[in-house]
Amino acid sequence: MQGTDLPELPAERSFTVSSPGLVIVSTPNPAGTEMALIGELDQATRPTFDYAVNQALRVGPPNLHLDLSELEFLAVTGARAFDEAHGRCQRSGGGLVLVNPARAVRRLLDLFGMTMLMIER
Repeated sequence: MQGTDLPELPAERSFTVSSPGLVIVSTPNPAGTEMALIGELDQATRPTFDYAVNQALRVGPPNLHLDLSELEFLAVTGARAFDEAHGRCQRSGGGLVLVNPARAVRRLLDLFGMTMLMIER
């Protein structure tokens, strides 16, 4: 899946994107976009994540809240994707927050020094 091969989605509407191994449900709101990641984020599924981020930043404020409660696996590639998305949000005056990571995912985020982006609900 290449982000450039996919059509742009209508603005201000919830959307779901998926690939084998990862489903992302995005819900825009006035403050930004809530994105629930379900499955695994690795080399194979990163294009799906990048596409969802591109769509979210295209249609709304540059604030992303990533719900990681159902993300079962995070590879180094996925952690880098979070870091790059965070940088894009910051450059546009917003931010990225990682919400409720599972224990295994939290460990990798700790190793990458990304705990400052995490909150728990």
